[in-house]
Amino acid sequence: MMGIEQLTLNTPTLHEECIQVGQVNFFYGKNGTGKSSAALAIRDLAGDIPVMIYNEEYINRNVQSYGRIPGVYSISSQNVEIRQKIDRMEEELERLSRQKEETRAKLEEAKRRIRDEEESNSRALWRATAVTRTQYPKAVAEFEEDVDGFAAELMRYEPKEDTDQLIRYDYLSGYEARIPKYVYFKTVPSDIFPTCDLMDIPIINRSDSALAVFFKELGNLEWARSGHKQYGHLKQCPYCSQVLPPDFEERFTASIDERYARQMETLTTFAEEYEKAATQVKAILDENRQNTFRSHPKPQYPDLADAVLEKIEGNLAKIQMKLATPRIEVRLEKIDLEKLNREVITLNGVIKRHSDSLKDIPKTRERCHDMIWQSMAFSCQEILKLREEMEERGREEQESLERECRRIESTVAALEQEIEEHKASLTDTSAVMKAINNTLSENGFTGFYLHEKADEKNAYELIRNGQAGPAHGLSEGERKFVAFLYFYHSVIDTLQPDEKGTPKIVVIDDPVCSMDSEVMSYAASLVRDMIRRCITPVRPDEACSCILQMFCFTHNPAFFRWISDPCIPDGKHCFFFLISKNRENRSSIRRCLKGENQAGRELVNFSPAVEEYQAMWTGYLETENVQELLAISKCLLFHYFIGICNYDGKEVSRTLLIDHQEAFMQANENGQSAYNIVSSLLSLIEMQTSGPVTGVYFDPGAVDADRIRFVMKRIFEIMGQDQHYKRMTHLQFQIA
Repeated sequence: MMGIEQLTLNTPTLHEECIQVGQVNFFYGKNGTGKSSAALAIRDLAGDIPVMIYNEEYINRNVQSYGRIPGVYSISSQNVEIRQKIDRMEEELERLSRQKEETRAKLEEAKRRIRDEEESNSRALWRATAVTRTQYPKAVAEFEEDVDGFAAELMRYEPKEDTDQLIRYDYLSGYEARIPKYVYFKTVPSDIFPTCDLMDIPIINRSDSALAVFFKELGNLEWARSGHKQYGHLKQCPYCSQVLPPDFEERFTASIDERYARQMETLTTFAEEYEKAATQVKAILDENRQNTFRSHPKPQYPDLADAVLEKIEGNLAKIQMKLATPRIEVRLEKIDLEKLNREVITLNGVIKRHSDSLKDIPKTRERCHDMIWQSMAFSCQEILKLREEMEERGREEQESLERECRRIESTVAALEQEIEEHKASLTDTSAVMKAINNTLSENGFTGFYLHEKADEKNAYELIRNGQAGPAHGLSEGERKFVAFLYFYHSVIDTLQPDEKGTPKIVVIDDPVCSMDSEVMSYAASLVRDMIRRCITPVRPDEACSCILQMFCFTHNPAFFRWISDPCIPDGKHCFFFLISKNRENRSSIRRCLKGENQAGRELVNFSPAVEEYQAMWTGYLETENVQELLAISKCLLFHYFIGICNYDGKEVSRTLLIDHQEAFMQANENGQSAYNIVSSLLSLIEMQTSGPVTGVYFDPGAVDADRIRFVMKRIFEIMGQDQHYKRMTHLQFQIA
């Protein structure tokens, strides 16, 4: 089974870059040259071949904090994804819990406010009914110390206008069991008063006798007629006592015409009958006035009776005026007996009702109780209306908040069930955890190890050696290393030890960012193991390795050298590449091949990753510029003898310039001795210890590059470091 044989890369910095690749491919380049884009492009070019890529995305996908528990982590992309879902659900659960508490608090606040409003309203109702409660204490006795209960009870009754005459007597019979005996009131016949049409028309005597004329002239006909009626039988004048003439009766009768006489007779009869009726009515009214029953604190009957009597007296006076002066017109007041009689009927009905109440005291008490409460409700209608509106608003608000609480509780229950289902679906990663710990132990790593948390499935604590308890945070380097350990065991199929793994392409993109040197070295050893597995199958019976092809990208020269140096001689399986960027922000990929020796016949791999010290040696061997070579040589001597070997600069100068002076005194064909070259080369060392060497004048133009290299070789030989010189100059031919 073949992997990718040719890469054609089109990325933001790589344009139509086409390269041949091998089984194991090393790419070295600085940050920003397009390594990560190239690594991702491999996945698209692999076709049906599975590709496993270790990069920042893989790290974030496979190693995450376990929820919000400090020092506890999830491992594997599936578990991380599930855990992230669980975390989001738990965050939502917390939000809902806060929302529920806030809603509960609002509900309790609403209940408290409603209770306060109800208590205030209850006190208002209590005050408004004070008179009735005082008047009928036994009807409200059960609420004597329960203002709120009284208000709630009052809400049950339909308001009805006060009927105190009924309440008062029912209260006596129903609650106090004492019923006074009352006499019924009498009504006045509505037709008791007679009527007369002559009251409002003039009555005139039309006789023309001498006596009639005399009466008319005196205007005293009615006076004379009245006197005659009273004293005519005496036959003598009532004033002078003279005997009346024998014909006086005839003459007096002749003075009054027949029509006038009849009218006056009718009017007189009417007056008598009206006075008789008035007497009867007065007697009835007087009798009713003596009745001890009172229907109301301000009874209506006496007022109505007084009004009737007043009109009767007025009408009697008007009748007398008419009799005295028949010719005048008189209009009598209408006496409304219907209203008076209706009041009598009402009073008699109350009397009868109260008389009947003795027959069923409990029923009377119940009726009285309802009337008292209905009467109180009527007197407090506005307050009760406010209470009803207040209770309606409060009920709606409470129901709304309670519905919201139930909705939240339902959502919380569903969310908790879903969280449990997700937790149950977590993949068991205990085997890979043990494999990671074994790998760390076998390689002598002592920084940390993983420990499964007892009460959390597939959750791991990172334990640092020498510290008690779990670490409360992974450094970025540690997190990447844990992810790389998981990646390594996923690649080599640790989880399926008895199954033949599917061959795959492995891409490693800069795994060592933020790692310290110890962790980096362990990561490098794991990469070398994967390279070995890729090139050489693990079991003899395997047709191919679980790793079909590898691509390693890094910007770290040390890491690159650690994973690739052993592979430099293997030009058949291992390819080396350098990714670089020009000033136009375009990157290019160059395969790192060179001649096997300086003559250069066969092309072999060389490493594009050179450390600063190694780069200086490369420049030392390649440059022919004397000034540049002098500068590089000075830096090499300083870096090695002072920086690496920790020599004293003054001692190095004394050894070379004084103790072995003769080794550098021979002059060249230009007459320039090597002594001045040594003095110049030691200027950085001297400057480090006692300041720059003075009094040495050296002309670089008098020497060539070979002379300088000869002096450098002699310096390392005299200082006993010739082996280092040989190794560094020989190594450059391998990697340059």
